[in-house]
Amino acid sequence: MQFKKFGKVLKNTAPTWIRRNAVIVAIYDRVFEKAGDQPRARGQYLSLLPDVVTRQDWMNEEVRLSEMFNEKPRPEALLFSPSYIKFSLFQLQSEAVRLGRMLSLAIGDDQNRQQLQSIAFSLGIPTRDNTGETMISACSPSGRPSPYDAGASEQAWLRSLQFIAGLRSRRSTLILVGDQTCADAKKRWNRTVRDLLKVSNKFDGNILIIENSTSNNLADANYSEILGRDNVALLPGAIISASLMGRLEQSASVAMYHDDVWKRLPTALPQMILCDLNRSNTQKAPASAEHNLDLAGEYSRTFVRGSLPGPLSLAQSEASLEVINGVQRYIVNAFDASGRLDGAAGIETLPSISSSSAFLQWGASESKRRKRLRRNSKNSAAPLFFVEDGFIRSVEIGLKGSPGLSFLIDDLAPYYEAREWSRIELTLASEWMITEEQRSEALGCLEQIRSNRISKYNHAPDYQPVWKKDPRRKILLVDQRNGDQSVSSGLASADTFRDMVSDATGTKDALVILKRHPDATIGNMGSYFSAGNLGPLLSHPSVIFHDEEINPYSLFDAVDEVWCVTSGMGFEALIAGKKVRAYGAPFYAGWGLTEDRLRLDWRNRRPRSIDEIFYCSYLARSVYFNERTGSKCSLSDLVSQVAIDRDQYLTKAS
Repeated sequence: MQFKKFGKVLKNTAPTWIRRNAVIVAIYDRVFEKAGDQPRARGQYLSLLPDVVTRQDWMNEEVRLSEMFNEKPRPEALLFSPSYIKFSLFQLQSEAVRLGRMLSLAIGDDQNRQQLQSIAFSLGIPTRDNTGETMISACSPSGRPSPYDAGASEQAWLRSLQFIAGLRSRRSTLILVGDQTCADAKKRWNRTVRDLLKVSNKFDGNILIIENSTSNNLADANYSEILGRDNVALLPGAIISASLMGRLEQSASVAMYHDDVWKRLPTALPQMILCDLNRSNTQKAPASAEHNLDLAGEYSRTFVRGSLPGPLSLAQSEASLEVINGVQRYIVNAFDASGRLDGAAGIETLPSISSSSAFLQWGASESKRRKRLRRNSKNSAAPLFFVEDGFIRSVEIGLKGSPGLSFLIDDLAPYYEAREWSRIELTLASEWMITEEQRSEALGCLEQIRSNRISKYNHAPDYQPVWKKDPRRKILLVDQRNGDQSVSSGLASADTFRDMVSDATGTKDALVILKRHPDATIGNMGSYFSAGNLGPLLSHPSVIFHDEEINPYSLFDAVDEVWCVTSGMGFEALIAGKKVRAYGAPFYAGWGLTEDRLRLDWRNRRPRSIDEIFYCSYLARSVYFNERTGSKCSLSDLVSQVAIDRDQYLTKAS
């Protein structure tokens, strides 16, 4: 018996008192009737007519969006097919750029208005208020470099294509393109797809499947598998323009399945496997000079500037009130988003979350909700960003529930991830050059932070430690919270902390100061500077602990050197003008400013100044919020406000 019929029988045979209960009837309607009335998540094919991107009429006048597809799309089907719409608009925008024009989108009283606005916003397509149906047109070009330019590098182009499909950018990417053969030989096509899905389960790479045919040819089992995965995406339909097909044929990451055979051997597959086998290797592929000439990089810059048309989707459910009203209280306002959604809910919520401007993943460790967040991001074709507390977070520490006042985002990987390219690292490793205006802003903020003695947390008093008068050379060793993701992501471990302390105690005539992390001394979390990890080193005669809370700049004033593993306090020490030794691979190491215990060859090809690293991390990819005004603010404004709030906090505490 069908599920809906079973529900009808259940309702009709229920006792009268149940059928008269409005709450129970509402639950029934939600479970049985409404679920049955919704279209399948598979939706319908929304594909451009093959010649639509080569026609000139849409370049000269507005055309209805529905006329661009081989079927008039149903509004409810659009909710299940955002990636198809996005891929179609991507090709129209590419064609407009090729012809020296710029695409625009006029959205009227459309049922999916917010979804279309979010898609257009992510592609850099301007939208205009209009009445009636959704229209598209082309206008004069902006005149600035575009990620749609044909000269973009292979790496940048692949990142853009993954961005279109809603996939997180990976080094290992296989794009499988099939022609009408997919329809003529469905069994072989589905067997090929099934085998590739099995391979991608074993290796941490992406697979993008493009059916260049006019019918739906995937078996339900394959489609369901793709829908449930966060590293496999499908772009079906006769939607590939001649120019895009030309680019696909040039790429070594693309395998062609034509005429019921491999027209082109899948050379990308062994490349994907080799890349993943070498993930632990610290050597990376060279950064592209066009590092920002991709859609993900362009959108991340637009995203930081804010005024988002849609809501943000995060992994926390509506029940996570402690987090939502605590540490993440200001995240929606900081990005000027229209609201907040549960991005890790079941796949049936796709219609309600497909209007998201972005999905935000907080932290890099794996969990079921984070996996569902990435899956929903992919199926919504909405960008996934990694978000972390900014480098100037608040007065009190986060474990006290204090809301964050700054947020750092990265579209490629968390900023502390040294095993993959983050956008910050990719920018610094490329040919990017800071402008005089950017340098001036960075130097001004650096001086303001130094003069106000501002750190990530600002709850600790400013005083002179008693051991400062010791005549010996003083080395400050910085702790981190035990299990901190940035340690393993920074190519380090508990052994690294032990080696650091051992080296320091072996330094002749040196006083070694161990500063435990506030999360350990205040928040009762674990510490790498523990008896279990350091053993006899704790009782070494040259070692002392400074567990009392103290402004980091007071520590910097009292020591000669600062040693750390991956702690952000190492960069604060650089701001204070101290010599810094790094035992791991934090974002600021390997650029010529630190003494490095690891070889970071992919970074030190190009030395960077402190103002360049500061601009890429504190300014270009960070968002700041002033809780006094209730709105986004500049870094300079936040530093001034935090200095005032800190002084008031310390006055009350004393």
